Parts: sequence; C-alpha cells; structure tokens
Amino acid sequence: MFRIIFGLGLFCLFCLSSCSFYNYTYIQTPVSVPDLKQRGELKVQANSSLKEGSAEVAYSPINHIGVIASASTGLVKDTKGWEAGLGYYLAKNKYLFSMYGGVGYGDVENKGSFKEWFGRDTKEWNNYSTYHKYYIQASLGRALWKICRVSVAVRGSYVQFDSYGYSFHHKNYDVDKSDTKLAEEFDTLKTSNASALIIDPTVNITFFHTRRFSLIVQAGFTLVHRYGEFREDHAIDLSTYQPSTSFSYPSTASQAPDRTHPIAFPLTFSIGGRLNINTRGQKTKAE
Repeated sequence: MFRIIFGLGLFCLFCLSSCSFYNYTYIQTPVSVPDLKQRGELKVQANSSLKEGSAEVAYSPINHIGVIASASTGLVKDTKGWEAGLGYYLAKNKYLFSMYGGVGYGDVENKGSFKEWFGRDTKEWNNYSTYHKYYIQASLGRALWKICRVSVAVRGSYVQFDSYGYSFHHKNYDVDKSDTKLAEEFDTLKTSNASALIIDPTVNITFFHTRRFSLIVQAGFTLVHRYGEFREDHAIDLSTYQPSTSFSYPSTASQAPDRTHPIAFPLTFSIGGRLNINTRGQKTKAE
C-alpha cells in the first residue's frame, strides 16, 4: 500500500512540475472528506499541494449532520479562496458515506514566464479571475485493517466568474533556433460573462484514522465543461505589440474558442495532516 501511494505521489509531482501547471485561472482545492462519524467530533486539517495550502475545520453538532469550512492561499502565486458547506453522513460497520453541499469564493492573480532549459522557446502569461461557486459532493469510504480508510469522492462545482482575464504569449522557434523560423502564438480573453462546470473525482486515503492524528493523501483529476464566452470566438488586439522580427502583424487577429479556459490542471495531488478531537469527552469506538 505504501509503495503504491509513494509511486503515485512521485508520478503526480513529476507531472505537476510542468510550466502549464502554474498557468492557471482557477484554484483547485482538495475535495473535503472529513470522516465525521458521530456527534461532537471536531476535525482540524491542513493540506498542501505544489501551488496552494489550505486549512479545513469540520464539526458534527448532531448525529448524521456535519458542517465544513476551509480557506486556501497560494504558495507560489497570489491566490486566496474559501468554501463552506453543510451535509449528511452515515457510518455503517466499516463503511462511511457522506454528502455535502456548499458555496465558495476564489481570487486569482497569476503572472509569470517560462523559458526552455536548453532552447529559446519562451511562454509568458498574465492571468486574473474572481469567482463564486456552488458545489455538491459525495464520498464513500471503507476502513482497512484499522490502519487506513480509503474513500472515493466526487465533487461537482458550478463556477460563475465575476471577472476573468487571460493573456498568453508563446514564442515557438524552429529547430535551427533562428528568428526567421519564429512562430508566435497568442491567446487572450477578458470577460465577466463566463461560467464552468468543474468535476473533481478523487481517491482519499486517511492513515491512522482511529488515532488522534491522521495523515491524509489525496489524488485525482479534473474535468471542465465551459459556458458563455469561453465557447465564443473572439479577437486579439495586436496594435501595441512590437514583434522581435521584421514581420509586421495586423492590428487584430481572430481567435477560435480555446478549450483550455479556465486553466485547471488535469491532475490533482495533495498531502496533509488532521487532528481528530471528540468534544463530548468520549472515546470513539474502534472499528
């Protein structure tokens, strides 16, 4: 089990090291799987990925009802967001089912560049977005050998962008690396009329889930379906651009819809720790 998790973690970290991982306009937060089982349980958790860190609190005021809240911030970019939800859970033998619904907010400012290690190709981007979202999620987990609980979870989020700006410029040189073989690619979009449905299926593994402190590992992927101006043709303003070659650009260029908007990396991976507290002063029954 540990070898599988370790290998999966290395694979995800390798994939996430590409520059496209940093060129994003949406904050990918871990899917909350608080593992609440009874009244009075309080879970305090911290998670980290390569680009964001988050803190989460979950509490069960009465049996079968849970409240969750989380906040996230960027580790390499200026991003921040929060989520809050209410839901239902049911513990049966070694199985634990939960369903939550809630709201969230995100604010992204992401500007950067990337240059090839052994070449001249360069990529530059300047992105920003603010959005609110509504989500619903479900999870089903099973305890294994009193060591860990493995849960399969899926979250669906409807994201409405209050503002959205994306600018991308790629200088793509041919193999001879000369300016005469330069092909430049542009992509830009500014709008306040765009939305997306974002689906996050994940696998969540909680080690030492019956102890006071637990280790959490989560891996998954992201699917995006776009609406509004994400699916419409638009134009790029090149009137102020000064090319590095003698080639003259037109003042505007037409651009077909870019199916990568909003940028959300297809793979997700996070690791965290959780403090398990029983506010009723009773021991949790061992599974």
